[in-house]
Formats: sequence, C-alpha cells, structure tokens
Amino acid sequence: MYVESFDRFSEVGEFDPESGTLDTYDRESAPTGERLVQGHYTTLAGTRVVFYRHAGDLWLRIGDRAWKLAGDTSVAWSNADGISLLVVTESGRQLANLEYESEGKDEDDLTAFGSDEDWDIGLFLSNVLHDQGRRQRIYTESAASD
Repeated sequence: MYVESFDRFSEVGEFDPESGTLDTYDRESAPTGERLVQGHYTTLAGTRVVFYRHAGDLWLRIGDRAWKLAGDTSVAWSNADGISLLVVTESGRQLANLEYESEGKDEDDLTAFGSDEDWDIGLFLSNVLHDQGRRQRIYTESAASD
C-alpha cells in the first residue's frame, strides 16, 4: 500500500501490512499517476510507527507489533515539557507505550495553516481517533476527493 512520510514531504513508501516491511523512496521517483494515500509513517525514539487503513479498518504499527484500532483498543497521547507519550490499550490493559521527544513547529517555519498535529504524529493520531468524522474519512476514497 502507498504511504507517505509524516516528517518529509519528499519521501513516500510502499508498506506491506502483513509483514510490516516498508520500502521508502523519493517522491520524485514514485510511480506516476494519482495514488490513494493509505497511511503515514515516521520514526519515533528509533522505532518505526505506521498509522494506516487496511481492509477497511484503521491500524497502528509500532515496531513489529500492530493493532486494529477498533472495539476496546484505544490510543492515548500526552505531552509534558516536550516529551510525548503514546499509549496503546485494550480493555484497560496497556499493550504498548512509546515515549519520544516532540520537536513541535520550527519557529522559523512560516506555514500559516499548520497546527500542532502537523509536527507530532502522536497528536495527529489521537486527534483523528477522537473525531468520529475524521476517523471514518481518513485514508479513504472520499478523503482523497475532499
């Protein structure tokens, strides 16, 4: 599936949700034509993180473990003094946690339309999952036509 880097506009990738393999390449060398973005990836604290839609459901992969984000599986995000914590739970039981430094928006960045979630995939993930409309639209054909 086609995924985009969360951090670098110039980088895209092909992600295999079954194996977790991610092959990245420069956007300039990407196959031509319109492709539906099915997820985003980044590296946090040395760990690969991929947020994507597969078989109609949203999934989160942290390292070599993946979770379907449905039912009792949830994600919580918090930040204190520039350190973010992303926690995956299921039925109240913690499955994973990832602590990482949040760089935030560069003061020299003049992007007028950016928001905090544009610089922190954990916050982005939390915001999407807590907004039913975004949760249903993200990485779908209808989102591509918006």
